[in-house]
Amino acid sequence: MGALLAGILFTAALFGAAFGVDNSPQVVLKASGASNQYILRLEQFSSNYESVQFELRVQGQVTAPEVNWIDDSAAHFQRIDSRIEENQTVFTVYVDRLRPIANSGSTELAELTFSQTVAPSRFSLGSEMIALDGNQEKTVYPSPALTVVGPIDSGSDASSSGDNGASGGSSGGSTGSISIINGVEVLNWQDVRNGITSDRLEVIVESGQVIGRDIFEEAHKAGVPLVLDYGDFVWTFHTEKELNLPATRLYYDLSVQRLRYKNLSAAVESTDMLQFEIAYSGPLPCEAELSCRVGTGFKEQTAYLSYYNEKEVSLDYQGTAQVDESGMVSFAFSHASKYVISSGDFWTTATGSGSPTQVDTAVSGSTGSGTAPVIIVPPENQIEDPEENLEDPEIAGDNLQNTGVSSMPPELPVELLTPQPEQSGGFSPVVIMLAIAGIALIAGVAVTVILRLRAR
Repeated sequence: MGALLAGILFTAALFGAAFGVDNSPQVVLKASGASNQYILRLEQFSSNYESVQFELRVQGQVTAPEVNWIDDSAAHFQRIDSRIEENQTVFTVYVDRLRPIANSGSTELAELTFSQTVAPSRFSLGSEMIALDGNQEKTVYPSPALTVVGPIDSGSDASSSGDNGASGGSSGGSTGSISIINGVEVLNWQDVRNGITSDRLEVIVESGQVIGRDIFEEAHKAGVPLVLDYGDFVWTFHTEKELNLPATRLYYDLSVQRLRYKNLSAAVESTDMLQFEIAYSGPLPCEAELSCRVGTGFKEQTAYLSYYNEKEVSLDYQGTAQVDESGMVSFAFSHASKYVISSGDFWTTATGSGSPTQVDTAVSGSTGSGTAPVIIVPPENQIEDPEENLEDPEIAGDNLQNTGVSSMPPELPVELLTPQPEQSGGFSPVVIMLAIAGIALIAGVAVTVILRLRAR
């Protein structure tokens, strides 16, 4: 009977693996912190795809948003059309390029600025997402998933995930899951004023908290720097100096997420100490430093910071620093995005004393003396899985996640809707064969048990 139970558990595990893992693309809408603005983003999006089409739906009638494409190259075909369908406003998103849309599997597509407040619970997706690879092979993803991240929606009880409509009454074609994360907590001056001293304002920031603009303003008035402690990442903003807060900016999400992209590691020849993405993307309101925990395994080593320029699919040199005894390293920042800290030096030249000096990174592609080489980041799907890097056990258990113009003519919207051979994310033949073997094992063991019982 023990063998029978083992066979059942084995088969259950196989079917759990086959049915439980969903690597389908996801659409993310995240409130940016600017008034009435969302960032439109793709996650788990294969770097094989160069074109995509999907529908973003809003309950009720809203004016089409102002669209600011993150990669605004004139060579790309990028458009959002709008129409009214029953009691919904439907925005059809078209993106077509001659290279991967998401070089590393996730990317920000555009800033959508609405003329009115649109609560997170009003959004949903259409019934499918259509993606084309470089060979114009079409893949249709039915019921694509949507995640909306925004401030607390007082007009809705949407605070959890569920099927379409469960989080806010959306309807009209979408059957994919919708996750509404509208519990973002905005910290204001009244929440942190007790943390101010004669030489700084220090704030311990918890998960899900963002920094209201008045905190920056009050620190500036007091003439002290603002220190934001996220644990393994600590910001120091020089608010005692010049402060530039855009009029529409309500808050900043300055949390930092560790990444583990194969292609970024390959670009620096596996010398990456840390890959990370700052939740906010764009210019910072003042001069700042970010201290990052890379781990004591790298203490006293020289570290090189590079910016992941997704527009040019390159790593651009930013600066050099020394890792301290506690495994922390600090760099100056004026902009927030995705970055890599590596022990490998791919951008600097040596002085007579052998110490690294920064070189001109403005000349892209030049090989002349005094210019930095161009470090190209290959598409994620072209890189084989590397072995786990357990060089620094201190951070090995941290939350590490990976999380051009197409040859298609301008009539992309029509081409995408034309019937073509479809692909689907079916089960691997290996998984199917193992599942069949598991069933056969159960059947064989069951027959043996029955025969033994009869013999008794």
